[in-house]
Amino acid sequence: MIKSFGAKSEIIDIAQDDIPKNLDKNLISKWKIEIRNNLNITHESIVYCYNGSIKAWQCPQEVITFFKSCLNNKTVNKNIFLLILTQDAKEFENLIKKENIQTDLYLIKTVAHQEIYKYLAACDYGIIFREESIVNWVSRPTKILEYESVGLKIIHNNTVGLLKNREYN
Repeated sequence: MIKSFGAKSEIIDIAQDDIPKNLDKNLISKWKIEIRNNLNITHESIVYCYNGSIKAWQCPQEVITFFKSCLNNKTVNKNIFLLILTQDAKEFENLIKKENIQTDLYLIKTVAHQEIYKYLAACDYGIIFREESIVNWVSRPTKILEYESVGLKIIHNNTVGLLKNREYN
């Protein structure tokens, strides 16, 4: 950017810490057992995770609706659980109550950022839904990289170009 566009070097910041590293599989397995035990989630459960805020462009209602449809789908494993990691716990609680989802099938938790990978490791799938727009299509949400760093399969609604043609959607 400096050479090509004449940008001043003092205003450019390289987001090295923004890109999570892939973590050791043994560490991920250890965290999975530890966190599931701490949260009373059975080891047989299929755990879906939403990690983020309740901003409209992140489609929180669609996340809840998706999980409810999984609960209602006879072909999906009935031993499923939704873990919502957010700073907007009250707002998510209000959303999920409207859908009448049993309280033993989900947990809404606020977690310090330095602990987020431990909690993600306890899950099987990461959910990322976005509104359909060019901004979302060309974006590179950090959540995708966080999910991938602990080996989660990603469930998405085909609105982020980075995920185009991925198997889990």
